[in-house]
Amino acid sequence: MFLISRCIIAGVAICVAVAGCTQSAIQDVEKSTASQPAGLQKIPPPANAVEHFEHGDWFGNHKQYQEAIKEYDEAIRIFPTFGNAFYGRGLSYQNLGNNEKALADYTEAIRMKPRLAEAYNNRGLVYQAVGQKDKAIADLQTAYEKFQKAGDKTGAQCALTGLEYVRSH
Repeated sequence: MFLISRCIIAGVAICVAVAGCTQSAIQDVEKSTASQPAGLQKIPPPANAVEHFEHGDWFGNHKQYQEAIKEYDEAIRIFPTFGNAFYGRGLSYQNLGNNEKALADYTEAIRMKPRLAEAYNNRGLVYQAVGQKDKAIADLQTAYEKFQKAGDKTGAQCALTGLEYVRSH
């Protein structure tokens, strides 16, 4: 899945964070709907939304971020509460340097899927990039705690490394 990202702070690759490694996008989506806040639909997206999501991941893995964004857009159009699609699109925007749209999508992903540590981590990195140090620290701390709780040592180390960097600069 495209949900693998490099933690990059000030142009320096820090480590690799693995985001939501699951057997399939459908299983991941089914798990994500269980963690959605009250009031959101708690049903898995239609298969065609998942197909667009998977296509977005493929394009993202091949650094075709504009195409990835189009696929995530379609997945979100079909299933507006698809938190992982917002995350994937945010990652594409981040890779293109569009921090404003990346922040918006990571924030929406967090609203849809509050346990998605990767969204907090990447939003923290974007906050760092735009000079919002306090918000960066808060998000990276939250990401670290969520990775720790999930037993994701790689993700926790990535968030911790990001925290250390942000605090020292």
